[in-house]
Amino acid sequence: MTKAPMNTTTERAGDSVLVRVEGEVDLATAAELKGVLAAAADLGDARRLIADLSDVTFFGSAGLTVLLTAHERGCETGVPFVVVPGTESSARRILEITEMLDVLTTADSVDSAIS
Repeated sequence: MTKAPMNTTTERAGDSVLVRVEGEVDLATAAELKGVLAAAADLGDARRLIADLSDVTFFGSAGLTVLLTAHERGCETGVPFVVVPGTESSARRILEITEMLDVLTTADSVDSAIS
């Protein structure tokens, strides 16, 4: 069985930077995601950084570390980090189990995260 790769896209969404993540976030892909989020945060005048995890099919503990790092950076820089975990994604289940939904800023959809 071939493992699904992780794909990301970064785009401007109003005054925000949106990073869409698809596939698997695990030990093999977490460093890449960390780099993508850091690069997106460095784009400049964005009011917030949004990570859309709606299409994540597997979300491991290494992904939690990446999200916490981005959250801490947002607190330090004053640019909020918002996670859109999706309604039934692997990421949402892990964030619920670990109670990280109470720690991270989340939104139900990309549209609500942007507004």
